Amino acid sequence: MEQRALDLSRAEADIAIRGGGADDGSLVGRKIADLPWAIFASAAFVDHHGRPNSPAEMARFSVVEFTDDLASLPAARWMKSHAPDARITARCSNVPSVHLAIKSGAGLAPLPAVYASADSELVNLIGPIPELDYPIFLLAHKDVRRLPRVSAVFEFCVRELKPVLTRGEMKRSQQGDR
Repeated sequence: MEQRALDLSRAEADIAIRGGGADDGSLVGRKIADLPWAIFASAAFVDHHGRPNSPAEMARFSVVEFTDDLASLPAARWMKSHAPDARITARCSNVPSVHLAIKSGAGLAPLPAVYASADSELVNLIGPIPELDYPIFLLAHKDVRRLPRVSAVFEFCVRELKPVLTRGEMKRSQQGDR
């Protein structure tokens, strides 16, 4: 697992799970799911500042802004259009940092809904919001895609990841836990 995008063309990995799709013509793959996003804040933040009743009210709250690669996500663009004058209290360049900033009470921000809902200290304020859905793809270089080892993992991921990404549900193995 890497924060940076590994180069499948240089065999840095056989398979990649990436948001947004393939940016290289030598990659082949499948869309696994549209990852739902929602607006979250910490329970302590909501207790102290209240909660927006609509996206239009978000501008009166402190927000966590996305930077670097995150700034191009649909969720980042949506926040800028719905809360352009909100006070920015933190800037983060990766989802775990956004999560920690929200959890510490810095403000509200979008997060992947399933991921953030697993944290009992966070409150879902708005959503999931369909416009924030982010496509997740399973990719491989076209030269290795049909190798048996790659094919086996590829098919397993296509079958098993959608319920995990969209609902947080893991299937139980038919043959028991291994």
